[in-house]
Amino acid sequence: MVKALFKLLWDVGLSRLAKMLGFCSPKAQLSCQNATDHHKSWQIIQIFLFSFSFELLQQYVDYARIQQEFPTADGYFQWIPHRPEMHRFLSDAVFGYCLALHVFRAGIRRNNSDAINVAKARFAPLFFGLSMPFYMETFFRDSVLRTKCPPELLNFLKKHESYSVSGNDCKGEGGDFVLESFNRNVKRLLPSGLPNEQGWIRACRNVERLAKVNEYMVNILGISDSTDPEYSYMYGIKNEILQFRSIIKESKMVDSDSTEGLCGEKLAAEFCNFHEVCMKNFKDYAEEVSKTHSLQKRLKPKPIIISKKQQIISENYLSFTKEELKTKIEEHSMGDTKKKEWQKIKKGKKEGIINFLKDLQKE
Repeated sequence: MVKALFKLLWDVGLSRLAKMLGFCSPKAQLSCQNATDHHKSWQIIQIFLFSFSFELLQQYVDYARIQQEFPTADGYFQWIPHRPEMHRFLSDAVFGYCLALHVFRAGIRRNNSDAINVAKARFAPLFFGLSMPFYMETFFRDSVLRTKCPPELLNFLKKHESYSVSGNDCKGEGGDFVLESFNRNVKRLLPSGLPNEQGWIRACRNVERLAKVNEYMVNILGISDSTDPEYSYMYGIKNEILQFRSIIKESKMVDSDSTEGLCGEKLAAEFCNFHEVCMKNFKDYAEEVSKTHSLQKRLKPKPIIISKKQQIISENYLSFTKEELKTKIEEHSMGDTKKKEWQKIKKGKKEGIINFLKDLQKE
């Protein structure tokens, strides 16, 4: 989910935020854009969410004050359609997708099934807009499972969306994270170098016993233990939010008709209605699956282009390798005639492959 937001918002503002946070070199920018560090990426999204939400709401509060109205959530969403394209885009991105991710994480931490599923439903169309097949299928399978499964199984799923190893009700984690944490504790007991089978057996058999010994020694010595269930650490991002808000204010991005990102990147013409495209792709996908009763022949929608730079790259197929072109072609759904034609062309020259791809896009 975090990676999807980075794809959507990188040219809009995340690249500028990354530079503000010290990701200045090309390699650092690329690493940040790929969201390789989950914790840093999460903090960056949080800064983006709170900074832009404050700025967007400030505009509405000022308007309500002038109109001598009391600002409300309903009033904000009635006011939004009359705002410039950029403001509407940011409102969808911030209060739709970024906030959905925030609610999703809060739901996981507290094992709140309703919050988790509402957030997933609100966020999921972005997977279809960005054409992320794995996540599209995962969401669809999960939705079908929850719709079709017996009530007893559904209740079980709701009660076990996440797990708290420490017993703290506010520190739930997904099952995969729990396993990763356990594996990390086991690996700490292994000697350096490549572990052998005997080492793994010894560590796994004694990990819980040694954890109790560690806890006992910590209590005797009276020292702080970072694994204590009540111990928590969260990096404060208040200063970063204030700093990024000043950048947003200087750019006048929120209250202007500009179609540029914070770094001056020109945004594509279709960026303003990206949410509608996401929803259309989602509905088309669902209809196709309901017709074929199979996820094997699912639609692969064309990803939304946010910036002009992305548009130029997508149109300039001469810079693509043959393998990249083949991948793009195979993302399209083709009839039997086109498939036979493609089998002949794919072994030919690059020029023929490009022409075939352009023909597909015209259809």
